[in-house]
Amino acid sequence: MFINVSTKTAPQIVKRESGNMIKTTDPDDVYSGVYAMVSMNFYAYNTAGNKGVSAGLNNILTTGKGDFLGGRASAESDFGDMEWEDDFEDDTDDMFS
Repeated sequence: MFINVSTKTAPQIVKRESGNMIKTTDPDDVYSGVYAMVSMNFYAYNTAGNKGVSAGLNNILTTGKGDFLGGRASAESDFGDMEWEDDFEDDTDDMFS
């Protein structure tokens, strides 16, 4: 089953550590594939001839790490093995001016 929920404001994201619920702001804690529970609300709308039911996202409780579901590689796997010249950063200064 699939359901699409959205929110105009950032939801609170919490996780449990040592039996306590703590807020997290670490973007690595939430990703496509993480196990989580969410609270959401359903609401009806009737606007400009469009009628329906939508769902809003309230809060997220992460419960475990899962496999990343996206097809994108991590930056570490893309660039981790590169050999860098010491003056690389100096060469890029003119690129954006």
